[in-house]
Amino acid sequence: MSRLYSGTAQLFQNNVLNESTPLSTIKYLGAMIQGRLATEELETINDFVNYFVNDSTAEINDKLSRLTFNARANQCVPTTGPKVRAFLVANGHAPDADLVVGYHVSDTNKFAFNVLRNILRYAQFHPNEFYYPHALNALPKAHGARPAAAAYCPCFSSRPACDQFPNSCEWKIEGKNGLCVPVNKRTKGFEGRNSFTGQKLSTRRRERRLRDKKGGAVYVDHWRIPNIPLNPYPWPHEEEEEEEIPRTRRRVRRENEQKEKKGESKRS
Repeated sequence: MSRLYSGTAQLFQNNVLNESTPLSTIKYLGAMIQGRLATEELETINDFVNYFVNDSTAEINDKLSRLTFNARANQCVPTTGPKVRAFLVANGHAPDADLVVGYHVSDTNKFAFNVLRNILRYAQFHPNEFYYPHALNALPKAHGARPAAAAYCPCFSSRPACDQFPNSCEWKIEGKNGLCVPVNKRTKGFEGRNSFTGQKLSTRRRERRLRDKKGGAVYVDHWRIPNIPLNPYPWPHEEEEEEEIPRTRRRVRRENEQKEKKGESKRS
């Protein structure tokens, strides 16, 4: 049993959390996430659990990702703190060095995603504690921590800036794009939203296949380029707007020819 889940289970066992607990009282669920929960008419833990009944693992992951999607996903924001100071020292700088370090914001709020996932996991093991108990399908994996290099390296937007952190980062070029990436090839990135690929791709072949997919992300040496806006995606109950196809002269002429053929077939 993971320490993260055991903490959630303990809250249920101590009756700090139960099926009637308002979601608005749960830690890590900020105003934006609360707004999304309210839009889906999810007020209590019991509402939340029943929201996922009969969903597949992919559908559960999809809903959790949408609920916890970061407003500044895939952006770099300036950051400070003990982890940044440790990162500076690891690369030969003073902990108070006057260097700007950016943080590559993940697609989803990791803490909110894991808290909500752990509530579902508890419901999996204790269905009789909830109204209308049903079996939940297998859950997606919890979102793990990532090393400092994955969080900070991609936010150095030039080779000179990247070269100041040689123990953690290196500059890579692919086509017209350059990116500062972690030196350690085994470094893990953040998880992607829904079925979209996350911060790091597993293979070069997969990278080429997904580069121009619907998610809108672009990669260099397996790592996602930050500050490129991700394409929005609707909720399951929302309809996607059909893309308007420009009516070129050639297309208009072809449409007129088709109309003429239909008219001739009717006359014959």
